[in-house]
Amino acid sequence: MTKAQKFLQSLSDDKVYYADKTHVTCSMLKHLLKSPAHLQMYFKNPPKSTPAMTFGSAFHCMVLENDKFNDRFYILDTNLRPEKDKGMTSKVNKAWKAEEIKFAKDNDKEMVTYEDLEKIESMSDSMLKHPEVVNIINTCQKEQAFTWPINKMHCKDIIDAKGKIDLKSFDFIADIKTTAEYGGIDKFKYDCKKYHYDMQAAFYCDALGLDQFKFIVVGKDYPHSVGVFDVSEEFLAAGRSKYLYALDLYEKYFLSCDDQISDYMDIGVL
Repeated sequence: MTKAQKFLQSLSDDKVYYADKTHVTCSMLKHLLKSPAHLQMYFKNPPKSTPAMTFGSAFHCMVLENDKFNDRFYILDTNLRPEKDKGMTSKVNKAWKAEEIKFAKDNDKEMVTYEDLEKIESMSDSMLKHPEVVNIINTCQKEQAFTWPINKMHCKDIIDAKGKIDLKSFDFIADIKTTAEYGGIDKFKYDCKKYHYDMQAAFYCDALGLDQFKFIVVGKDYPHSVGVFDVSEEFLAAGRSKYLYALDLYEKYFLSCDDQISDYMDIGVL
């Protein structure tokens, strides 16, 4: 196995994937769309995992890699607290919770509350009752990492990129998104613009030489409505423009360092 193959294999571990900063990711490019200073701050002060991020990881694991769920996550059930007649602010219950957190950390597991587990299971059930969603999941490779040496541009250096795909078929890519407020395709169009999902779709499609992308969207709140949305050529073109622009900034401010990050300023017409 070559060094490159070993590196690609190591990316299957989420902790390795997110710790590595040698390869550009779509998440990094999202910071660059704000400004080079935002990406610099991301490198210097990587964001810590939040309950929302853990929830998302747990949901993806439940749907895509259910057999690994118990190995990756530990359930905090406050119904098992020692002083059941008291809340979690009591001294004994706080000490019990601290022990639960320590146990999860010592066993290299992320903690999920029992309430979140119930929501994750309900969302999963809602998604998997739809035959089209089940067919996509069952016929696709799951949680596939990739690397991509980008050398098609005018950049002075080859830019090494990477990504991790939820679902990959021979002719399309699919990505699962959760949304706090499901509002059908019109609401998701707004989310795509806000969170640059078009850039993600174009980045992944171009990396793997595909031109079809699907979003599987599920609401976090009951009744956990589900949508499956294909993307247009215009959607991908808009996302491609974003990631190419962001990669130009990356080359300019982080590789060749032709300009100083502190000198960057946005100029435009509203």
